[in-house]
Amino acid sequence: MKRDIKHIKTVSEFLKTFGLEEPNNPFISILHPLAILKSKSLLEHDYILDFYTITLKDNTCSHFLGKKKFNFEEGELAFTKPNQVLNISSIDQLNTSKGWVLLFHSDLLKSTPLFNKLSDYRFFDYSINQGISLSTNEQKRVTECVNFLKNEIMLTFDKHSSVVISSILEVMLNLCNRFFERQFDKKAIEDNYIVSKIDAFLKLYYENNLFSEKGVPEVNQIATYVNLSPNYLSNILKKETGKNTKDYINYFILEKSKSLLLNKQDYSISELAFKLGFNYPHYFSRFFKSKTGKTPLEYRKQEY
Repeated sequence: MKRDIKHIKTVSEFLKTFGLEEPNNPFISILHPLAILKSKSLLEHDYILDFYTITLKDNTCSHFLGKKKFNFEEGELAFTKPNQVLNISSIDQLNTSKGWVLLFHSDLLKSTPLFNKLSDYRFFDYSINQGISLSTNEQKRVTECVNFLKNEIMLTFDKHSSVVISSILEVMLNLCNRFFERQFDKKAIEDNYIVSKIDAFLKLYYENNLFSEKGVPEVNQIATYVNLSPNYLSNILKKETGKNTKDYINYFILEKSKSLLLNKQDYSISELAFKLGFNYPHYFSRFFKSKTGKTPLEYRKQEY
């Protein structure tokens, strides 16, 4: 039986869906895994989240966000990034879980250096269907970061909050990177997973100024790059991310435009539009507003 897919755009919406209290900070929340499941009916759906999740799950933890069910013998960390198709699995043993779930939206970080580094943390890749195994000491270290974050997000949000939270989160992610590189061969992951290759293609295409020189890449170009037919490629992306190839390209452009709008170089809207492959600025403005509900100028002026 085909499962319904629910699209959840914000951390606040996620907590509301699962019958939890509004977060003190709307962009980030830390939950006990047992708090997530309020209704068995929630297991009947898959989910697409527009934010990142990190889950620490030990062998007694009963609920878990992920692509597949995991076999946790000790403790493991697992990661999801925006636009993956996820499910919440449930097992027995409900009483002694020591895990946690961290949810955070990239908008929290967009005025910080970490915003542009998130794509460099390969453990967020959708294709890694295995968690990172942690020793007891490693679990303790990463949980200390989470507790530090928890204390910070309990405070009133002020102009320093994003920077402080970003700094703590970056330390945590760098620890995860150490654990990840110890366990996985990064090159093998990048060589074997289609979405990783597409992400790398789009990033390189942008860095080489090909958006401005040649326009937005065509679906056929990307299909050729990953050695798949266009239809088969779209089927894979639809299954794994909820988007076809064209939608996935547009998602990359949208996230890059958000970053550029807040860049200290202060690109004009026209410069930014051409940089992202739009022949006319008003086409870019129309695209951006259709995706965010705001014009590029409105997005640039908003304060967090």
